[in-house]
Amino acid sequence: MEKDQLSRKLAVILHADIVGSTVLVRNNETIAHDRIQQAFQQFSEILQSYDGLVREIRGDALVAEFSRPSDAVLAAVAAQSDNTERNNSLDDDIRPELRVGIALGEVVVADDTITGPGVVLAQRLEQLAPSGGLCISAAVHEATPSRFPFSYKNLGAQEIKGFDEPIHAYVTTLKPGELVPPPEQFKKLSTPQARGSKSLLLAGAIILLIAIGGVIAWLAPWQPQEEPASIANMAFPLPKVPSIAVMPFKNLSGDSDQAYFSDGLTANVTTTLSQLPDVVVIAQDSMLNYRDRPTKVRHVAEELGIRYVLNGSFQRTAEQVRVHVQLIDALTGKYLWADRFDKSWSDIFTLQDAITENIVLALEIELTEEQKARLAAKYTTSIQAYEYFLRGQVLYFRYTHEDNLEARQLYLQAIELDPDFARAYSAVSFTYDQDYHRDPNDQYVALGLQYARKGIALDADLPNTHMALGRIGLHSNDPDQATKALHRAIELDANFADAYAQLAAVYTSQGQAEKALPLLRKAVRLNPNHGAGYDYVLGKALYHTRRYEDAVIALERAVEANPARIRTRLLLAASFAQLGRDEDAEWQIAEATANHDNDTIRAFLTGWYVSDQSYLKHLENGFRKAGLTAGRRSLAGKPSIAVLPFTNMSNDAEQEYF
Repeated sequence: MEKDQLSRKLAVILHADIVGSTVLVRNNETIAHDRIQQAFQQFSEILQSYDGLVREIRGDALVAEFSRPSDAVLAAVAAQSDNTERNNSLDDDIRPELRVGIALGEVVVADDTITGPGVVLAQRLEQLAPSGGLCISAAVHEATPSRFPFSYKNLGAQEIKGFDEPIHAYVTTLKPGELVPPPEQFKKLSTPQARGSKSLLLAGAIILLIAIGGVIAWLAPWQPQEEPASIANMAFPLPKVPSIAVMPFKNLSGDSDQAYFSDGLTANVTTTLSQLPDVVVIAQDSMLNYRDRPTKVRHVAEELGIRYVLNGSFQRTAEQVRVHVQLIDALTGKYLWADRFDKSWSDIFTLQDAITENIVLALEIELTEEQKARLAAKYTTSIQAYEYFLRGQVLYFRYTHEDNLEARQLYLQAIELDPDFARAYSAVSFTYDQDYHRDPNDQYVALGLQYARKGIALDADLPNTHMALGRIGLHSNDPDQATKALHRAIELDANFADAYAQLAAVYTSQGQAEKALPLLRKAVRLNPNHGAGYDYVLGKALYHTRRYEDAVIALERAVEANPARIRTRLLLAASFAQLGRDEDAEWQIAEATANHDNDTIRAFLTGWYVSDQSYLKHLENGFRKAGLTAGRRSLAGKPSIAVLPFTNMSNDAEQEYF
């Protein structure tokens, strides 16, 4: 074709490119190829729905043409959101992310291919965009109506190769809490001949579109959607108030060392939401079950009996953090809100606040000024102290002696950087409580009380500080102090599952097991995937109320979850004995005593913290019936163990809390 026969015109050009495609292919060539092709296919379909013409796909790049700048920007944002959702559903790191650039410029069309300055400029702008982001020229920015819900970051004048004058560029994102507007329903017909031949049909089509436009808008087919959950299949009755589960944030950084931030972000979002009024929030412990396995939103909602699910992922590179978040209504399968946050590490507190604020808006929760102030309160103003604290949390929850000591040192480093970090003081108190369970030394109690009280003095409205006092206070022979502290923790956080379970343990120790049972039901509702501790406390309460068959069911679950916990087996043996199931009782005694000498077993038998004398006698009676009395022998062939006088102290050498 001769040069003067080339078709030249002014057009809006979109250029998209896969980020790091070489690395993806190196990881797994077959999977990477398939996913890149799938990404482009989905991308192309969305572009076409916004009246875009996909000109070509070259390897890991795509070029499309639009008539209007606003259509191109809408299409790019919608396509990026769709690609992000698809990537978040993957279980590996082969996640094709695209950058997009949009420019208005002259192009040359020949043989259905497109070249020219407009294409080159779009490609250069794409290279300025962040991964998963969009960069547009000043001309596109000026031509896009302000009514669209976009935010623009002015990159200023950019020196771009191949262009004599600097080009102003803008990184464009969807405003928080907004949805991408759908494709407009009316498009110009492509040729004069088509317009003439279809003029009569056009009037009818317009009438039809007007009639169904409202239905289309209501159905919102352009929005992402999940398979809806069934209320009939829910394991728990659906609460009348909003109910939400925060899925563990996925670490997409490619660095396992960043997992501490993933857990910390999940915990902090969960903790903040749990303080909202009239909202049911599932405990983080239950959500950890979903961390390492792909799970559909529908299954999460049905297993936990909740309506809303928050999904999220993060990437951290150097001092930058990128977080994707989606709030989904599991009953309809629709996304109520989705957004991406790109922040510096120093803005991490602002990022967490933004997530909470958007959820509050999406769920239409009305907050008082006092509640707003509490939610906006920061644990610390020191980023470094916060990082020490998060790393300490990971170690603490491993429940080993060495990790517990290391966690304490990290908490103390956080306190050294920020002496007003109340949450860190309560965390130190928890480490001393864990020490006391292994070695019932009064020094641990004194230190634990000191740090818990300091935390309360610094922030009396922080639930964790009162929880710390309630936990360590139980060992100080002051159940009234523990009871008061735990009630305060629940007042401040009505979703604090562990506080309900700990308070149930205190009531049981005081011989008030009937009070413990509704508290345990509440704890289990908020933390369905709980550990052995809840069932152990439930078994104690049921034993005390002489519901031995129910006690056996609870204690068998506790043994299955933690077979090494001796005290659970001893109480299970007593429960079997009260039912006359002597062989089952003897089996549990044999399992409990097989690898421990008599002194150790005596310590477990005498270490029940119980202030009610009738409960002590009831326990002693059960142990006698189970065969733990003088003159008899256990199945393990060891001399029987006399039941020594019970003492008011906790002597649990295991790792359970309750």
